Amino acid sequence: MVGFVGDRPEETHVDLFTDADFAGDPYTLKSTSGAHMNVEGPNSRFPFSAGVEGQTSRAHSSTEAEVNSLDRGMRDRGDPSFCVWETIFRQYHEEDDAWRLIINLHEDNTTCIITARTGKNATMKTLEKCFGVNVGWIYQRIKSKDYNLYHTGTKHMCADIYTKAFSNSLVWNVLRRLINVFTKDEIKKGDF
Repeated sequence: MVGFVGDRPEETHVDLFTDADFAGDPYTLKSTSGAHMNVEGPNSRFPFSAGVEGQTSRAHSSTEAEVNSLDRGMRDRGDPSFCVWETIFRQYHEEDDAWRLIINLHEDNTTCIITARTGKNATMKTLEKCFGVNVGWIYQRIKSKDYNLYHTGTKHMCADIYTKAFSNSLVWNVLRRLINVFTKDEIKKGDF
């Protein structure tokens, strides 16, 4: 995994991608959560945090698995990174007293996004008890404007590579390039 920075710091932003499969483990039928974080800009993509973990309970729907993954990504990666990146970027925004770090949060499940934006959860009754996910907390973090929540299509979802198996080499190559994994030849040619 490589990173490249070709922009001034004030032109960059922090992005968090979260994703989940649904019942991907064939033995336990538990889902897998993935997260990927970059500092990005028009000519920059510098990955600094990524990971995958098995979910602790069985999800009853793909949306339930996605909401759990969103919660874990925000709690384990997004919120802790505020301290570091706000301190680093603050010096490039000294003249703007209103500036604050906002993380661009990327999700590809529409129902998960609606749940996060409204704080309403009428059907996923096991989220809090089984997964420890509080939809109200997610809603409050989005509402606080610390996060901008975006619907990101699967073709641009960096976290997909952490949660699913791919047999199609074309799809695999697109996804590995999204997380800045390049072959030696691609790097030599500057093909990134």
